[in-house]
Amino acid sequence: MKSICTLVLVFCTALAFGQTKTPATTSAPAPTVNFCGQNIEVAGGCASTSPYQVKCDKYEITWMYMDYAVMRTAPEEFARQMKKEHKKTDMAPFECYIAGKPAKGYKLSYMTEAGGIAYQLIVSGVASGQPVLVQLTLDIDPYKNEDIPALPRQIVQLSPTTQLTTAK
Repeated sequence: MKSICTLVLVFCTALAFGQTKTPATTSAPAPTVNFCGQNIEVAGGCASTSPYQVKCDKYEITWMYMDYAVMRTAPEEFARQMKKEHKKTDMAPFECYIAGKPAKGYKLSYMTEAGGIAYQLIVSGVASGQPVLVQLTLDIDPYKNEDIPALPRQIVQLSPTTQLTTAK
């Protein structure tokens, strides 16, 4: 019996000294969202409020997966609905890309309750074989790709020849 107790004590001691400590600075991996099969890292200061939405101080991006039949009419109807929600909204169509594939979009601009101007891109297309509608709201007017923050730019890209302006 003594030999069993001694073996258990030696075994427990070996386990205790054989374990390595993890450094206190080890951090959890950055959160990600999945857009049409592509994992995209959510930057610090931003929050993924659902699997299909990321909110940051300067932008908010949301996407909805659709079927092909709905994709034919939904983007324009959605843009019109958003225009009705905000008084004095300017709206203009434009050509762009979703995840590198050709897409169509609408740019809206309107006054916010805080007195600023919001710029909203409503874009629809097919990414990785999946029809998708993307809504990107920014606090700056996006004239070129560099005006779109890093995370949404992985999803929506402006055409190199596109100069985004809004018309009434």
